[in-house]
Amino acid sequence: MKKIFPILLVLLALSACKNEVDNIFGDSAAERLNKTQAKYEKMLVASKYGWAFEYYPTASADDGALLYALYFDKDGSVTVAGDPKKTGNVKSITSCWDIITDNGPTLSFSTYNDLIHQFADPMDDGSGSEGDYEFSFVYSTTEDPDSVIMLKGKKRGLYSRLKMIDEDLSPEEYLNDCTGKLYELFPDKTRNYVLLNIGDEEYRIDNMYTTVAEFYPYGKDKVLYAEANSFIFVKYGGRYYARFNKPFKTKDGSKSETRFVYEPANHRLVGVNDPGITIVPPRMARFFVDELLGKNGMIKTATILRNSMKSDSFAAIWNTASAALSKKNYTLNGCEFSTTYATNDYNCVVALRYKPKTGAEKSVYYTYNLSLDNDIATIKYVGPYNAGAETLLTNVPECEPLLRAIEGNYTVENPNTDMLLVVKNTINLVSADSDKAFNLNVSYREEQQRN
Repeated sequence: MKKIFPILLVLLALSACKNEVDNIFGDSAAERLNKTQAKYEKMLVASKYGWAFEYYPTASADDGALLYALYFDKDGSVTVAGDPKKTGNVKSITSCWDIITDNGPTLSFSTYNDLIHQFADPMDDGSGSEGDYEFSFVYSTTEDPDSVIMLKGKKRGLYSRLKMIDEDLSPEEYLNDCTGKLYELFPDKTRNYVLLNIGDEEYRIDNMYTTVAEFYPYGKDKVLYAEANSFIFVKYGGRYYARFNKPFKTKDGSKSETRFVYEPANHRLVGVNDPGITIVPPRMARFFVDELLGKNGMIKTATILRNSMKSDSFAAIWNTASAALSKKNYTLNGCEFSTTYATNDYNCVVALRYKPKTGAEKSVYYTYNLSLDNDIATIKYVGPYNAGAETLLTNVPECEPLLRAIEGNYTVENPNTDMLLVVKNTINLVSADSDKAFNLNVSYREEQQRN
């Protein structure tokens, strides 16, 4: 009897524990799983305009992130729209989807869909791709539970995101809207840069149009310091966002940001969590001076052309020189800045380009110094480069006032305010001291010539 009594006590305790567990969870594990599965099924088919799928097929920030538009139908079909090769041609493929139970509810693209499965297929060398076609539901975000779902790849464990599309657009129209705005702000193959301001640190970002941004401290060597950070450019609630694969951080780690929203009024991208972190256009005077004079600068030439006059005062001086050259049967074609023949005494030249009545265009060179001070570009005339340049001034003295008129202190402007980048072919110089102003037609070096 003494042995039986303790055993009864243990059995009663175990019974109490079981009741406590039952009271905590209410439903069985299978019932809870079914409810969660039903919840996500309801969310996916409830979106009237579908979902934006922010997909990172690899863990490497060197590889581009992808944006798809998905439309889930209650009949088990899903339409996937995308342009993974970034050709500018969005295509749509319809396949099947399901929510399976595999260590929790899992979204499965259950029949082959090339837009998704190509990143999970074996590669030619037999190794596996890093993408997934099955994704565990992690959670729907607490701040917006009915419109955002976080997913985790079943095979690779990489996180992706579904965000409900809130505009009456087809999947193709939605993607074209997003990519159209991306290329409007960062035109395809325009080799300019933007600036990331984070705390007291300033970084240069190249190649935003590729969605694989290369960033490095401003003024440092790109080859030695550049890192890649892929991003997705999306539209939600009528606003455009850039969502980066990894956070931008200050050196001490005190500030960081991964999501930026475009502010058209201020012409910049602003951190969603920290508005003090911004992506902004280049400082234009510095852009002109550094990219013309720099060892690996992107500006090859910058030319004042016949149609470049932005002020009557400069146009009058130009026209006087042009008329004087015309009397000698020459046509004034332009004044072209470059670093040709630069020395320690002067850092750039201006080629006065003129064309005889017959024969090829000719150029004579005049030396200048170009410098930067507090976002003001200062241009100083030094003199003729050689005897040929002196001879032209002797024969056509009206050209010298034009060469001297180029001197001055200038603010530099980007005439296209729809871009965060510098417009490809034109920048404006406006005198800080007078009404003098003119355009410069810019020619860029090819990428391989700068590296």
